[in-house]
Amino acid sequence: TVSRLTKAYFQYGLLEVKDMKDEDWRFLIEDKDMRGNIFQRHFNLIQLLKDILFAVLLYTLYYHPLALIIMISLTQAALLAGIFIYPPYNKPLLNRSLKTTNILYMMLNILFLTLIGFGNTMSPSTKYFFIGFSMIGVVMCILACNIGFGLYSTIGDLISSAKEFIAEWK
Repeated sequence: TVSRLTKAYFQYGLLEVKDMKDEDWRFLIEDKDMRGNIFQRHFNLIQLLKDILFAVLLYTLYYHPLALIIMISLTQAALLAGIFIYPPYNKPLLNRSLKTTNILYMMLNILFLTLIGFGNTMSPSTKYFFIGFSMIGVVMCILACNIGFGLYSTIGDLISSAKEFIAEWK
């Protein structure tokens, strides 16, 4: 479907994806960089496959936490590199949000890796205060970033649509 929509976009160059009203699946690529590569156009699929891979890894490597966190971190690092090299979205704000959130997830992975790798050598208070509170802080930052970027984007869209409405009304 994404390949078909991409072909239609380049075939009818004057028509934007969001204006293809007869296409039910346009939401898959309407916010993506259409002039980009496969990573950028198929980013939703890549995210879905990453989530499925994480679920499979969690199920299969549950009793091997070091291997689990290493595999998750390597996958997350590859995705983060792709996001920095080929930003998938048209809007810079969406790319900034995606980069920020994924950097925070990498920080969480590093904290888990530290806990698993050096947990036996740390005192309980170090685990609790240093690693535990750091993890809580990173999770709170992830929540704050997602809420903050979402609110900023929504308020920006509301202001622009209100300006359009006022301009049409006059």
